Amino acid sequence: MTDDVLALPGQLAIQRHADSHGVVLALRGEIDLGSAPKFEQELREIQETHPGRILIDLRSLDFMDCTGLSLMVRAQQSAHANGHLLALRRGPDQVHRLFELTGLLDHFTFLD
Repeated sequence: MTDDVLALPGQLAIQRHADSHGVVLALRGEIDLGSAPKFEQELREIQETHPGRILIDLRSLDFMDCTGLSLMVRAQQSAHANGHLLALRRGPDQVHRLFELTGLLDHFTFLD
């Protein structure tokens, strides 16, 4: 959907590209209540193509709150229900810590 490369402060930029396993979403900026609809729309569009795998790259996120975490959980549930894999590329410590604090590390496949 989008080829955004840079995120303005407080916004989310999403870059989508295909790889040999499916689709990669590279996220930059912030995932929060304000940016959630943009991310949800991107995920819906990808899921309609029935990729083998969706890889969400969190490395360039500056911030993610519980809204973003909830989106990751729903994306995981949707992937499971639709027969494809969802994997996450580990983000910065402050983002990864959210998965640790909520006990969700074991619910996701992380690629470093």
